[in-house]
Amino acid sequence: MARAQHRDETEPGYLAAETLVHFIRRADRNNDLKLRDDLFRELFERCKPFFRGQFRSCDKATREDLQQEVLKKVVEAILAPDDRADFMEVRFRSGSIWTAGRSMHVALFQSPDYKAAGRWAS
Repeated sequence: MARAQHRDETEPGYLAAETLVHFIRRADRNNDLKLRDDLFRELFERCKPFFRGQFRSCDKATREDLQQEVLKKVVEAILAPDDRADFMEVRFRSGSIWTAGRSMHVALFQSPDYKAAGRWAS
């Protein structure tokens, strides 16, 4: 777990997000829920820079809701019994959170519920 917490890509022993996805899946298969959850927390920490630039046109509550929805989709994909997470073990950024984030952002602007609720940043 210590190596998983190295976030500087230039550090020796740094583990890429794709490697974390692999270890999360392995821990889940081995029913090591503590390790799986710890690795998920680390993966989510690495997602924070992505979220800083997303959903800026929304109020804070909406941004937080959307971030949670994106992370939920990532968790579901990683833990899915099919092969959806295989791609994430190779290309996490283009295969998961970035794709899910972009999709949610587009859906937000097309959603009459969010427009009607006036949940845009002022």
